[in-house]
This record gives sequence, C-alpha cells and structure tokens, in this order.
Amino acid sequence: MIIGNDFEAIMYIRNYQKNDLKSIIFLFRETVHSVNSKDYTQEQVKYGYLKILMKKVGI
Repeated sequence: MIIGNDFEAIMYIRNYQKNDLKSIIFLFRETVHSVNSKDYTQEQVKYGYLKILMKKVGI
C-alpha cells in the first residue's frame, strides 16, 4: 500500500519480513531511549527494551 500525495512524504506499507527484525529492534531501542524514556522505568530503559519488544510482537 502506498500512502501520500504530491505534498506529503510517501510511505510504503508492507508485511513484516524476517530480515526487518534488526532494524525494528534498533528503532524500538532508540525510541525507548530518546523519545519515550519517561514512559518506562529506568530498569526497562536500560535492560528491558528487548523483552518489551518481544512481548509486543508476540515472540
């Protein structure tokens, strides 16, 4: 699916592929550390981001 028009950035939406996992983990980790750190305990920020991600994606 393609979302966007002449005035917006285009976003391509596709199904998850196994080789996406490394990028998803990196994005999630960076988001937890920089944007959402106030939403998690310090222990979760330091050690738990991978467990949080795994739970969210059902691993």
